[in-house]
Amino acid sequence: MAKKNSGVKFIIYLIIFGVFFYYEYGLYKKYIQDKIIRDRVREEKTREIEKAFLLRDKDFYLDRDYERKLKDLKSKQMIEKSSLSKGDEVIGQ
Repeated sequence: MAKKNSGVKFIIYLIIFGVFFYYEYGLYKKYIQDKIIRDRVREEKTREIEKAFLLRDKDFYLDRDYERKLKDLKSKQMIEKSSLSKGDEVIGQ
C-alpha cells in the first residue's frame, strides 16, 4: 500500500512540475521576444544618433552664417522683451 501511495505521489508531483515548467517556459519565451525587440530599438536609436553626428558639417560651430543668425535671433528677442516691458505690441513678421 505504501508503495502504491508513493507512486501516485510521484506522478502527481511530476504533473505539477510539468505544469510549472510549461508556464515558466512560456514566460521565458515571452521575455526573449521582448528582449530582442528592445535590443533592436536600442540599436536603431544608436544608429540614428551616430548618423546625426556624422552628417553634421565638420566645422559647424565655426560657420559665420550660424553665428550671424544667432546674433540676429538674440537681438530680436531683446527687442521683443524691451517692447513688452514698455507695453508696446509686438508686430510679427
